[in-house]
Amino acid sequence: SSATLNLQIANENLETAMRNLASATIVAPISGMVASISTTVGGNVSTQSTQATATTGATGFIVLTKTSALRAYASFSEADAAKVVVGQKVTYSFDALPNSTATGRVLQMDLLPTTSGGATVYGATMTLDGNVPGLKTGMTLSATVVVGDAQNVLMVPATSVSTRGVQTYVNVVTTDAKGNQIQKRTPVVVGRSEEHTSELQSRLHLVCRL
Repeated sequence: SSATLNLQIANENLETAMRNLASATIVAPISGMVASISTTVGGNVSTQSTQATATTGATGFIVLTKTSALRAYASFSEADAAKVVVGQKVTYSFDALPNSTATGRVLQMDLLPTTSGGATVYGATMTLDGNVPGLKTGMTLSATVVVGDAQNVLMVPATSVSTRGVQTYVNVVTTDAKGNQIQKRTPVVVGRSEEHTSELQSRLHLVCRL
């Protein structure tokens, strides 16, 4: 009948209106604070959005920020990038917060390099543990990645270590019975070596001078 048809049309219109109402509600995928809104009532809304990177800000109708889940991004030279792997510990200091420090972990290394100041660098995304009071999105930080650690070793300048054949030595300055300072070549066992320093796994007397 006509009344039944009208009721069916009314129900369909109600369902359409309810769907439209549900679509008019914006639900954020994460919790956070609203950082910016790019339109006004009655304006058009873009369906495209991008996350913030080290050089560009986030874009979208509404941009959220969550300081308790910030990520850090830093670039490393080729030599340093070869030593950085996912999971390594990171320590941070902040230019704007000189009395604050933080820790984190390497989350991801870029597969492709970029050029910065004529040098080839690789970017790394890193986590920040906990919440740093006063830290805001876009602030500058310094990141130090712990690529290795050793217990009970002595760090010495690499220039103080010499090798003859298969044996490694350091020249240790000691004082003889007459009070004269003499140099004594002392065999040592060397651990990891960096550009400017080497680890000595052998024990030296604490008052010795290289």
